[in-house]
Amino acid sequence: MDHNYKKILTGFFIFIIFLLNLFYFQQKNLLNQIKQIDKKQQQIFESLNYSKNNDFKQPLNNSSENFQLLQEIAKLKREINQLKSQVEEQQDFFDFAKNQTPSEITSPTSSIINNLKFITLNDRKWQQVDVYQDKSSSSKIIGKISYGKYYPFTKKENNYYYIQLENGLYGWVNQQFVKEL
Repeated sequence: MDHNYKKILTGFFIFIIFLLNLFYFQQKNLLNQIKQIDKKQQQIFESLNYSKNNDFKQPLNNSSENFQLLQEIAKLKREINQLKSQVEEQQDFFDFAKNQTPSEITSPTSSIINNLKFITLNDRKWQQVDVYQDKSSSSKIIGKISYGKYYPFTKKENNYYYIQLENGLYGWVNQQFVKEL
């Protein structure tokens, strides 16, 4: 019985070591994916020709190409957040690899990109939602936002987000229809 107990215990430890290695390599893979996405964000950011001092409160030029680049940044930002969640879940579960956490992965532009905030429509049933000149649904409609697109915002006041539209105009959208990225 003592010999079987040692075999079971040895097998158990080998299995635990295997699981730890599996999660460690999975975490390294996730961290590498985050770094690759961050590089892509940096390339897009640089193609927007923003200086590192820009706080994104200035309107973009009316280029639809710039708006498409912002869409790509928003999608990459969402993907990074999902990957960071996966890494953090693994760290919480095994509490190893404290030497490199997702928050430590930065590039020269990542802090600037992280300051860029987006909203998107929160439900498919809202294919388009009105954007108003003022923080009131009775004010003039200046445009619409569409489901599946991301819109940079600079502030939130009284249940409204102040967003930038594709054409470079700024307006207010009611928070009940949107969610932050």
